[in-house]
Amino acid sequence: TLLKMIAGLRYPSKGTITIEGQKVGIETKKTVSFMPDSPVFDEWMTIKDAVVFYRDFYSDFDFHQAMDLIAEFKMPLEEHIVALSKGGVEKLQLILTFSRKAKLYILDEPLGGIDLVSRKHVLDLILKFYREDCTILISTHLIEEIENIFDEVIFLKDGTIILH
Repeated sequence: TLLKMIAGLRYPSKGTITIEGQKVGIETKKTVSFMPDSPVFDEWMTIKDAVVFYRDFYSDFDFHQAMDLIAEFKMPLEEHIVALSKGGVEKLQLILTFSRKAKLYILDEPLGGIDLVSRKHVLDLILKFYREDCTILISTHLIEEIENIFDEVIFLKDGTIILH
């Protein structure tokens, strides 16, 4: 819920969330790229359909970067997304999420439900996309998998920071 509120998809019942001093809303959505914990692709979509959708929907989407990465990972453009493995869907979601030129990337459980080998690929992909001028916010229950690759790790329990 917190990540969806930061992304501007849900609103807090009390209090406010700001990004760079701006209350979360239409303007902040332009600087935030959100990867939900479950895919939001329609069943009929191919990989190419998803890339075209992102290109048409997000003005900051780098179509060429996405296509280059899809080629690098040898993902067939005409493959239906429902036919991909869980790891394949995660890779596609990461490619699409990070092909936006955002300042804040929010990844909700990007390692959930994928095998150990796919997790390593996903973590490598996250590191590949890292830029000094952006922030990557990840929620995960797989602490040991990610704690060594980030500058800061914050643990929350029931909405309260318990370790930073």
